[in-house]
Amino acid sequence: MKLISKIKSNNYLKKLKSNKIDIKDIKERYLTSEICLYEIMKHINYFRMMSKRLITQDICFYVFDNCIEYFEFIPDEFKTKEMCIKAVSNNYYNIKYVPLKFRDDEMYYNVISNTDDFINVITFEEIGESLKRLYIDKAIKRNPNYILKADNNYILEYNWIEAINSKENLVFNLPEIYKNNNFFKKIIEVNPEFISKMPLDQLSQNLFDLSFKKNPNLIKYFPDQFITPEMAEYIKNYLPQYKKRIPLRYQD
Repeated sequence: MKLISKIKSNNYLKKLKSNKIDIKDIKERYLTSEICLYEIMKHINYFRMMSKRLITQDICFYVFDNCIEYFEFIPDEFKTKEMCIKAVSNNYYNIKYVPLKFRDDEMYYNVISNTDDFINVITFEEIGESLKRLYIDKAIKRNPNYILKADNNYILEYNWIEAINSKENLVFNLPEIYKNNNFFKKIIEVNPEFISKMPLDQLSQNLFDLSFKKNPNLIKYFPDQFITPEMAEYIKNYLPQYKKRIPLRYQD
């Protein structure tokens, strides 16, 4: 029976090669890997439709060499380390189709460093310890809200400063350890307008002095008790539009 089936399959292949039949005219039981490879060589998209039981390493090599975009459709058991490296170099998003056994720190580093969308193809848990800080840094730059779900063991002070400068409302999620004058001073150094978003329990004279020095126009946000004689004098001389902001105690 097997011999008869093989003979029929060979005859079908000959007819296929001479264009006497179409592959869809061949019954499933007579299809062979050789017939499928021939069809793939004519129409690469047939690879996605062929029976999985007929896929071979040679077919996968041919498909990969001639259409690297089909890397994702190659079954994991037929992927090689060399294929994976080349596929990821061609398109960093291909790492999502790389079997875990072939992923390494070099591959992760290249993807994290070269694509903003790495979060969607690489999980924080799967990468090595040496890459976790890079992952956190880039993830927060891409989306400041990521800091809310990031592992606190890898978040540093500058991550919070960067996140809050990008999205000021994150200040209300600031861990207690960072709620101090020195931290807010670092934010205002970069973003003086943050003085208008300061939590009320963190207001202090030196922060208002710093923001005024950076941008005197910000005095419009200052509560009266933080406006100094020097600020009032500056307003009189250079910012007359804010004269109404001068407290009564400093008016002539």
